[in-house]
Amino acid sequence: MITAFGERLAFREKDAGNVELWWLGRCHQLNSVESALEQWLHDPKVAECLNRTIPTDAVDIEGALGSILFQVTLVVEDGIVYPGGINANELSKTSTSPYRRPSISSRQPGFKDDCRFDNPGIQDRLGYELHAITVSPNHEEYTLNATARLGQTSRPLCVACGKDSIVACAVHLISGDRAVEVALGWDRGEETGPQPEWLVYDAAARKIAESIFIDRSPGDLQ
Repeated sequence: MITAFGERLAFREKDAGNVELWWLGRCHQLNSVESALEQWLHDPKVAECLNRTIPTDAVDIEGALGSILFQVTLVVEDGIVYPGGINANELSKTSTSPYRRPSISSRQPGFKDDCRFDNPGIQDRLGYELHAITVSPNHEEYTLNATARLGQTSRPLCVACGKDSIVACAVHLISGDRAVEVALGWDRGEETGPQPEWLVYDAAARKIAESIFIDRSPGDLQ
């Protein structure tokens, strides 16, 4: 159990080595700003620094110091993916090569700009609207109306796609108070534009979010 910025996050203890922690509080005991969660559990020097510098209460800290990021390598056991308790076959259908590294952030409220656009985009056959963000580097953002998503949702889905060394997309979920977020990404490969399986990634990301942010009500992260 990790408490940071007023949020309690839960991970299986045996997965601690698969959870990378990025904290810009600059603990000198860490390798740069990155650490594995297991160091927090088992290295007294790392634990002392993180416990001292990471706020447990929701506080207003300006800039990048106002956030903490966890990157998780998903683990498959007996056909179930953790965190989230997701059927592995369900996830494997969504992409030929998902990189399966959800990013979980806890930060000051209002720090993140979620996808809200004043003007409607161009809607495709699946109902996604394209909103071009930048041309160089190529970055696109898609929204999907809440009524077209799987399960009960009240806000549009946000999917961002970019092109760096690989062409990749990610589902972005954010809490109602905009204080925490979860992103689940995958390699888009040769695909162009939205695909039907994006809905499965959306549903999987919500399961991951609910299993980690244990004090958040179901459906808060959308």
